[in-house]
Amino acid sequence: RLVSKTVPGDMHFSFGDKNNEEMAHISFPAWTLFDRLVVTKQGDEPPPLGEVLPEPAKAASQRKRSGKTGDWNTSDTYSFSYHSMYMDLSIWHVVNLPTPDIDLKTFWGNSLLRVVVYESQSASKDKHLQAENKYIAGIQAEYLGFDDDGINGMSEENDALPETEK
Repeated sequence: RLVSKTVPGDMHFSFGDKNNEEMAHISFPAWTLFDRLVVTKQGDEPPPLGEVLPEPAKAASQRKRSGKTGDWNTSDTYSFSYHSMYMDLSIWHVVNLPTPDIDLKTFWGNSLLRVVVYESQSASKDKHLQAENKYIAGIQAEYLGFDDDGINGMSEENDALPETEK
């Protein structure tokens, strides 16, 4: 309930099922979730990366409150950003609650954090089944720990290489 009160939009969640037909997830419509969202028409120059996206605050607020799912297409370029004051992935904790910080391992153990963009094709609004989801993009994050030498002693020059190439 706390998450649904702090993020606008129609939240859906599941702890998954025994058959892995539905993955554990928390989902929101992208149109109302992202802090800033800029749609660049085909042929136009999208906004530069690494800078605040040029969506006016009033327009962002109206978009988020609209309750709409957006008008997506494959010819435009979508640039978006999201920030949460409640997740600190560098230490793998939920923070800034009226309670002590909570280690995300409490919820996920050693599982990866997966952020995906998908469209649910499910006939049932109660489930977002993997086989019926249309996946568009995804990233994964894993907490590697931290010590005085950096992240588990990794050096910057090989931190992104697969284990077999180090």
